[in-house]
Amino acid sequence: GWYNTLRVLLAHRAPDILKEDPTLPKLDDVELDKALFGLDAVMPSRAQQVFEALADYLSRAAHSPQQWVGAADIAASLLAEAKTSTQRKLAMCKAKELIDGVLAGGRELPPDMPRALQALRVAIQAAGALQ
Repeated sequence: GWYNTLRVLLAHRAPDILKEDPTLPKLDDVELDKALFGLDAVMPSRAQQVFEALADYLSRAAHSPQQWVGAADIAASLLAEAKTSTQRKLAMCKAKELIDGVLAGGRELPPDMPRALQALRVAIQAAGALQ
């Protein structure tokens, strides 16, 4: 999405800001201009940027047991606040990643995790009814 596009542009325009990342393509000025030609410069709304950043956080939190409870609460909130089918789909995918991470963790659940998972289950059911 927009985040990766901005990272590619930063890698080209300000390489000292980003760490060396082999997944980012290196474009010369001509290639970059061709890639951007004809595209409208539209920045997503602040709400959309926050939504996507929180969704991205869920992917990382899936592998960190200390963050599971908070991440499950965030996933439930994203599902409840999703305004479009694209946002709902993104939130569902990230909720699944989180649940898969919790299952793969094979650890004892944090004390508040059953409550957070119940809230997430309710949010998933409600979001599924909207699709």
